[in-house]
Amino acid sequence: MILYLIQHGIAVPEEQDPQKPLSMEGIEDTKKMARFLKEKDLKVEQIWHSKKMRSVQTAQIISEAITCKNMEERDDIDPKNPVDKFREEIQGLNADLMIVGHLPFLQKLAWFVPPYLL
Repeated sequence: MILYLIQHGIAVPEEQDPQKPLSMEGIEDTKKMARFLKEKDLKVEQIWHSKKMRSVQTAQIISEAITCKNMEERDDIDPKNPVDKFREEIQGLNADLMIVGHLPFLQKLAWFVPPYLL
């Protein structure tokens, strides 16, 4: 099993749009990453992403470039959500997974789910 942790692309400031969608730079950067992953012929069983607009958009752009069987919007991977429950859930999948989310959540998850447990 391989776990891919992807931080969403650069968003517009909240003052410009409270939903904070991807900026033009964020869209372009995410498309570059998606092209890179496509060249590597990346395949994942699932993509999990938060409900925040910038995460949704990042996951959509990437999912169009790679092979992914299922994309799931989740309400438990926002920036400050706890990561405690994820170790068992991720291990239980026994398949390659991509999580598109936010800091500090992704950073905490990287420390909480050590590679030897995957």
